[in-house]
Amino acid sequence: MLSEYLMKIKKIVLIFNNILKRNIGRAKILKIVKNFTVLQIKKNLSKKPFVFETCSKSFAFVQKGIDSASISGLFYYGLNEFNEVLFAWHILRPDDIFFDIGANQGSWGLILCPKKIICHQFEPSTETFEILKKQISLNERFKDYLIPHKKAISNKNSTVNFTKDFFTCNQIIDKKTKNKDINFEKVKSITLNSASEKYGMPTLIKIDVEGFNDQVLEKGNKVLENPTLKALIIETFRRIEYKKKSFMEFEELLASYGFYPYSYNPIMRTIKPITKTNDDPFANDTIYFRVSRDDLILLKESKPLKVLGELY
Repeated sequence: MLSEYLMKIKKIVLIFNNILKRNIGRAKILKIVKNFTVLQIKKNLSKKPFVFETCSKSFAFVQKGIDSASISGLFYYGLNEFNEVLFAWHILRPDDIFFDIGANQGSWGLILCPKKIICHQFEPSTETFEILKKQISLNERFKDYLIPHKKAISNKNSTVNFTKDFFTCNQIIDKKTKNKDINFEKVKSITLNSASEKYGMPTLIKIDVEGFNDQVLEKGNKVLENPTLKALIIETFRRIEYKKKSFMEFEELLASYGFYPYSYNPIMRTIKPITKTNDDPFANDTIYFRVSRDDLILLKESKPLKVLGELY
């Protein structure tokens, strides 16, 4: 009992530590503390889902017993990956296609769908996919813009082994893990090229696949070379990985298609080239942008999004 209590205290400390690392967290600390307290009470005092409205006017839920950190963040501080989600909001326009690869519970789609962005959400885990569908079910008026796919984006149109016991960190089983005693399920996989042929050419791609970025892009040459694709937002843990040979080769591949790493200032709506580590030491994602004058204008002219009372 004591150990369980200590674990809860540790989790709360970790959450607030993450909040205070963010610029918006420090600026809006009192409001965020209030939001945190409200959500914890609502979630833990009822077995029913706690449904709330996001900053973009879609709906989401959290529930006791379900690990929903990415969704909770939408209630605490409006957005999770603040700069990157606002880059997506600013660069995309109605009826643009967004590929969310490794969608988890679909927090990106929940923010973007009210702008009438067509969000194809790829989530292979059976357990997580069911929660993703429940999140979508709360948004009947945006149903045409939230399209879930129980598939992995990989380097083959086939099936892959996918871990089962790591919830939001489930991943494809590779050579490092295939001989270990790990529970897995067979899931359908499709290449990025095939996905674009089937669902349309994306304007923006978000990739969060626990380090399997190379497999996602391996059979994606037709997508990467297509001028419709403006940018990719990829979980890279750049500040840790940027000196590794494999990471350099990964960025060289993207550069061969014109995509270079940038950080984004959502207040000024300006971009800045990244040379080594990410300008934001706490960011896990990197924006790879094929910059054009027209796209810079799109960033400037996008309608704003109100987050915690501020327009961005």
